[in-house]
Amino acid sequence: MIMKIKPTKVRRDRVKQFYEVFGYTIRNQIIIQLVIKGELTITELELFLVNTKRNKITKASRKAAMNNLTKMKKPAIHRRTLNTHLTENRLAGIVNYRKDGLKCYWYLKEHELVDYIRDYLTDKPIRRKHHTNSVGELWEELSNNFEVGERFKVKLLRERCNVPTLSNARLSQLLKELSNTPLLTKVSHGVYVREMNSEEE
Repeated sequence: MIMKIKPTKVRRDRVKQFYEVFGYTIRNQIIIQLVIKGELTITELELFLVNTKRNKITKASRKAAMNNLTKMKKPAIHRRTLNTHLTENRLAGIVNYRKDGLKCYWYLKEHELVDYIRDYLTDKPIRRKHHTNSVGELWEELSNNFEVGERFKVKLLRERCNVPTLSNARLSQLLKELSNTPLLTKVSHGVYVREMNSEEE
């Protein structure tokens, strides 16, 4: 059985503030509507994005939305354009889709940025999950998960350590900083060796 993504109750004043600050871009509208509705087909998204600009989305039901869509001669947002934005957001790890018969339902993935937006719109405390984001925290993860003298690459580091929210660029930056200390040695391109610290001698 496929679990459907449930809609989220949001503060409409916060949605308005979000759009005022970040603009009515197609990608912003996609994120907001998927936060509110949980999941939508590309046809539903197409109409909801149009209604968002017309300020009718608060009262429009899915059935009414579909009826309105059939009356439109020319949608405000071309489906090809919408599909391009959805695909690029999927490649960026923001959205994904599931198939149910012939329909594809788009939804937001678990992502730190999405969590912040959802918490802002629902007026909940920001969920700051503890993840490695500094040289000290990265070393703590390495020392707990790798033996002295053990070689590793970024792929193995991600498998063993708690670094799910770090981009490859940020992780490389932290590794570079750490390799400038006696704690870590870079032996070749992308290969590192965990060294011994003073407490382990």
